[in-house]
Amino acid sequence: MAINRVSQSSIQQAFPKFNTAWDGVSAVGGMDAIGVVVLPPGTSGVTEITFSSIPQTYSHLQLRLFAQTSASGTGFSGYDMYFNSDNTATNYWRHYLIGTGAAVANGGSNASAFGYGNGGNSLSKPYGVTVIDIFDYTNTNKKTTSKAVSVSENNDTTGYVIYNSLLWTNTAAVTTIRITSYYAWTAYSSFALYGIK
Repeated sequence: MAINRVSQSSIQQAFPKFNTAWDGVSAVGGMDAIGVVVLPPGTSGVTEITFSSIPQTYSHLQLRLFAQTSASGTGFSGYDMYFNSDNTATNYWRHYLIGTGAAVANGGSNASAFGYGNGGNSLSKPYGVTVIDIFDYTNTNKKTTSKAVSVSENNDTTGYVIYNSLLWTNTAAVTTIRITSYYAWTAYSSFALYGIK
């Protein structure tokens, strides 16, 4: 028998409904802003941003960073990400792929290095962008995995696209996220945490 039309009612009648799959009636999941930090003018010396008391009511989390650091020159400047009170870098595993359009580098390390922004310390120079997804952050039956995509621009001379994966070797639910920078972040750098339903 050929199928020439699929209707909402036929899908609903033929298949069971699940909370995690679209059933034709329920609203598709969305995102809620949990917290936003924007560094004001005159900011100096800030090398750490912490989101604590994270609600345990979402499926996943997403962090969005729009940031620049006080590193001299331009190019990308690295960040580390830690969960809860675990500040031991060797409890994290990172794998990365970096592309410039002219060359590619890749590798892995037992470390918490994860996101990237731009150095430069000037509004006239670009800010870097990083989007981090933290999966199943409340699931205590598995270790926490994350992925990040960073875009950094070396003042119109070299662009960087950086992909990272991160494994936290712990099965605890994530209640706190701490991001640290090797150099101080500059004014107007912003950090936003979202919950994904």
